Amino acid sequence: MMFTPRLTRPVAGNKYYIRKASGGYSNAITGSPKDSQCDVLSNCVGYAYGRFNEIGNYGYCKYLAPVNAENFIQYKGSCTVGQTPKLGACMVWQKGASLSGSDGAGHVAIVEKIISDTEVITSESGYGCKTPFWTQTRKKGSDGRWGCGSSYKFLGFIYNPAVADSESIIPVTPSTTFKKGDLVKLASDATYYTGKKIPAWVKKQCWYISEVKGDRAVIDKSEDGKSSICSPINVKYLSLAKSAAPAQETFKPYLVKVNTSALNIRKGAGTNYAKIGCITDKGVYTIVAESDGQGASKWGKLKSGAGWIALDYCIKR
Repeated sequence: MMFTPRLTRPVAGNKYYIRKASGGYSNAITGSPKDSQCDVLSNCVGYAYGRFNEIGNYGYCKYLAPVNAENFIQYKGSCTVGQTPKLGACMVWQKGASLSGSDGAGHVAIVEKIISDTEVITSESGYGCKTPFWTQTRKKGSDGRWGCGSSYKFLGFIYNPAVADSESIIPVTPSTTFKKGDLVKLASDATYYTGKKIPAWVKKQCWYISEVKGDRAVIDKSEDGKSSICSPINVKYLSLAKSAAPAQETFKPYLVKVNTSALNIRKGAGTNYAKIGCITDKGVYTIVAESDGQGASKWGKLKSGAGWIALDYCIKR
């Protein structure tokens, strides 16, 4: 199967979120406050239990059990547990010092998207919450609690048997620092910086970046030059197709003093170019460009536009 993230609340009649007594698949308790469309919502246990099984589309609740959230791992059955996020996995937190429930029942959530091995997007619910469903970006953090408070301890991810490991490849955080002029590709799940949907025709093309500020890049011209959209997007959705050409360093003019009694001025940088003048005053001149060329290790272009001189016969000042 192909994993499809749930980023909106279950619709009325979705049996994975309805109690068996009400015609659904779940034997979780009724959520609080009771949701009129899916009666096990407003309860992290009822939601995660239903979502974990909905992903497999079994037609009944095959895995886990609607016990206290912190006890989900004890009822994992044939499922495996680990510390690395995978799509469809159930995240489990213990609350308090024991698993008895007397000091807290813990929390559970489902991994819907993986940003990195330390950042995920989850779908969740909570007992006593007026909002029966939400999505949340959770970061592991230095405390390892994945965004939960100090009274919680993260126990692990229960991996969903319905999701192949190949679908849960953790994106590598690009070492590339994007810059103006880079040509980039958009990820298939990319959204605009505001969260709005990006049309399919935009994702099919490569785009040039016109501006970068922090995690916000503005994509503008299409590679074929036929379109311009000037749209902001998070850099996490971008991959480099072609780096912008390195910026040319601005040449800084400098002074040289001629240290020979006669220095030919040539039309180009090299003795293979015709003589067009001669310096005989051992004076000081301004060089506005340099070039390699025949007959000297380096040639300099005179500011006056008179031509080029061999810098081997000059002293830089």
